[in-house]
Amino acid sequence: MQFWGVNAAIFLAYSLILNKFNKKEIYLWISFIHLCSLAALRGIRIGTDTFRYSSDYLRISKNIFGGSVTIPKSSLMHRYFSFVSIFFPGRNGYMITTSIPTISGVFLLIKKYSKITSIAFIYIWAFIYTSFL
Repeated sequence: MQFWGVNAAIFLAYSLILNKFNKKEIYLWISFIHLCSLAALRGIRIGTDTFRYSSDYLRISKNIFGGSVTIPKSSLMHRYFSFVSIFFPGRNGYMITTSIPTISGVFLLIKKYSKITSIAFIYIWAFIYTSFL
């Protein structure tokens, strides 16, 4: 619980400071890095199927038993995991490789459609808090 309290305090601090000086681009990048790191560093036992997919990621990265049993070899996801597993070979590699595209998509939507980005990020924080806790 202290971890989330510290992260919330950090988030609020840079939100208030950067929004006060109207530094939207810097705020977006810092928030992106912060939220990606939270999502990437979460445990593999959080979520209903995260452990299962991380096991498939390990099979793909080490080419064990011909790769994944749930992700077809011809899929874009299999190719993406095969490439990224060169740089992030462990189970947390799965967390990193899935969090960056997910958070990137959310950030692009916020950047394009949100007039008040800090409010949008408060909603994301609430989602991450309730989903990854």
